[in-house]
Amino acid sequence: MNGSGAPPQSTLVQPPTDVLSEVIPHRVREDWRANPTEELLQRLGFLCACGPRPSDRLAAMRMMHGRAVRAAWEAYVYCAYACGFFTGSKEADLHARLASRNPANFRSAMAECMTCWFLAGRLRLPVRDDASGRGAKMLDMLTVIDLQDVGVEVKAPYRERSPEGQAWCGHDGDLIEKSLDTANKQFADDVPNILVLAPKLRTPVSTFRVQLVSALYGEEQITCPIDTRTGGPAGPVTTKFFPEGRLLRRRQPNGALIKPTGFPGFTRVSVVVVIEEKMREWHPHPITTLWHETTTDASDGALHDAWAVQEARHYSCDNHCWVDHAILVAHNPYARWPLSPDIFRDYVQFMAVGHGYGWSDGESLYGRLHPGIVANGAACLSAEKVGSASTAAPTSSSTGSV
Repeated sequence: MNGSGAPPQSTLVQPPTDVLSEVIPHRVREDWRANPTEELLQRLGFLCACGPRPSDRLAAMRMMHGRAVRAAWEAYVYCAYACGFFTGSKEADLHARLASRNPANFRSAMAECMTCWFLAGRLRLPVRDDASGRGAKMLDMLTVIDLQDVGVEVKAPYRERSPEGQAWCGHDGDLIEKSLDTANKQFADDVPNILVLAPKLRTPVSTFRVQLVSALYGEEQITCPIDTRTGGPAGPVTTKFFPEGRLLRRRQPNGALIKPTGFPGFTRVSVVVVIEEKMREWHPHPITTLWHETTTDASDGALHDAWAVQEARHYSCDNHCWVDHAILVAHNPYARWPLSPDIFRDYVQFMAVGHGYGWSDGESLYGRLHPGIVANGAACLSAEKVGSASTAAPTSSSTGSV
């Protein structure tokens, strides 16, 4: 991979009319039907979501949602096909993974197609599939920003949701960490690199950003100094941010510096982009918009009337749905080759804000900005714990789902 140069001279390929049937042909679908799993049946339902609207309203909703997913898949694959991903060096690999019975293979292939759609379609960047990484490793794709080659690696971390009615706590930041670990070993040192995550976790990253902040930057913890003579508290209980996420951690578990310079180890990663699919409707079910009002006056006639009207619209032929995308962009304060936030100006970013790092839309990071996370890598948040005379407990490790 060249450090800089002219934009890639790639020729757009005209995709076939029915691009999904081209990359997932009839023989593959018949193989899935011959020995189906629940996940394969779901795939087939999305691929076959067409025809007249069923009279049963629940079947009609499934059809509407299936059409939306099929349309999204078609857009992703169409864009990847047009960019030459199904005629170049990745052709056999992408075909094999999209036809695979393995859910992880299918998710990873569709995530790469979605990333191609995002870079080429949304950001209007040139994309090609011949991307060399560190050593003999190959990346998923290459783009060019301001005449600079940029490596792109795509990961699709997945964790199955807990069974309905089963409570759980914590978050899935560990899967984000693993994805970052793997990608960092693949990225080259001499160019900027983008890690794209297409996660399907128990709680979406877009609605529970703590898991992204925890994995990349660190956690806020409750600290209490202990008097070693009495065993009692030696001061007030406070909260402190511990920069132990992958992008800020400077020390190994044994206390030794990760790098002699004192800088964190993950300097090849310039930006982490999270792309999550979200189903949108013109007329959502009232349970998503009116449920909170039922706790105030469930017998109120106006509320019941509004509920009935919105429910009727939800199940009517006038309702339509589509796959939208929640996109978050997290910058690496210590990136060897940083990328400008202007590239991603249309999306929510974790970036330099004022005197610190925070979310560009103003969402709170543990209640406030942390000025110690600096954009140019000139200083670190203090990673020194309170010491042997302190105890610390995470404050960000609880969420629930049923």
